[in-house]
Amino acid sequence: MPHLLELLDARIPAWERASLARRNCPLCQSEGDERYVRPDQLHIRHCSVCDCYFISPSPTAGELSTLYSNYYSHHRGSEFQQYNNDPVLLREMFALDPQSDLRARTLSSLVRFEGKRVLDAGFGMGQNLLLMKKLGADVAGIDLDPDAVEFAHNVLHIENVRQADIMTLSNTGAYDLITLHDVIEHPLDPMNVLNKAKSLLSPDGLLSIWTPNASFVNREPQPVAFRVDLEHMQYLTSKACHYIADSLNMTIVYLNAHGFPKLESIQRLSEGKGGTGKQMLRSLVRSFPGFVQVNTLRKRFAQRNAQSGDYHLFCVLKNRVSTRGSVDGLAIDSHSSIRYTVAK
Repeated sequence: MPHLLELLDARIPAWERASLARRNCPLCQSEGDERYVRPDQLHIRHCSVCDCYFISPSPTAGELSTLYSNYYSHHRGSEFQQYNNDPVLLREMFALDPQSDLRARTLSSLVRFEGKRVLDAGFGMGQNLLLMKKLGADVAGIDLDPDAVEFAHNVLHIENVRQADIMTLSNTGAYDLITLHDVIEHPLDPMNVLNKAKSLLSPDGLLSIWTPNASFVNREPQPVAFRVDLEHMQYLTSKACHYIADSLNMTIVYLNAHGFPKLESIQRLSEGKGGTGKQMLRSLVRSFPGFVQVNTLRKRFAQRNAQSGDYHLFCVLKNRVSTRGSVDGLAIDSHSSIRYTVAK
């Protein structure tokens, strides 16, 4: 019997039950066995071949496309409106030091950003674009949500952003780095997306994946990763990352687990809070002189703390050219010098 999971994230998509379709493991096409029932009543299966957890039966690709085409304006509308309407939050975004951000700091240790061509696929609120631009990269971004594109272009002043699906891009070999951060858990055919991303990389390019970590769900009676962000269609583990690397004929140059779920943020998004007393008080405090500087330092400390925890998988891949190579001047050994804190 599958394990029933309790409600945690109240943002439950209104899936068309009559359209749900059975699918096999999206990485290796094995059938898998049923393990959990999510709070949205979708079933999670586990693949013993590649260790991927996946939703089956699943919504259709068309239904998911509709969800993501207005993801930030509807599904995460309260967060999106807050950034649109709060100049202090925007000043904090612009003030953030790239070296205080775990992902930017790690990637900058693997590639010298200055002058490099970077594609952020599914850039969302655009913070990664801002950070990589600060590091000197020539950044481009695509997202399915036109409101996210408008925000990045008009508010964050990122010029090269557009509404597009990565599968429609034709500039093969154009990018030195492609980031799929909080992306690969969404599409019904993630291997198709990964193969497409690889085709867009230069020969020495890097592919960066940041996604919820299902490596340790057996430790939890009620796994948090399966109870929040209920639009996710699959969940990777460290073993699944190795399967992906082998399938793509790529080498893992970084694999680690980091961070904690933002449960307070999820609760606020779930409740869709508007002008509550707490928010009014928060707005008053944020208006004090020096608040941005102090809060930016606080966020830098929090980002440093994100090194601990194991909620997200952070996996960086490069083309497999030899057992030993280098990534833009940094020597990488395909076995001994890869940094692992999750089980292989």
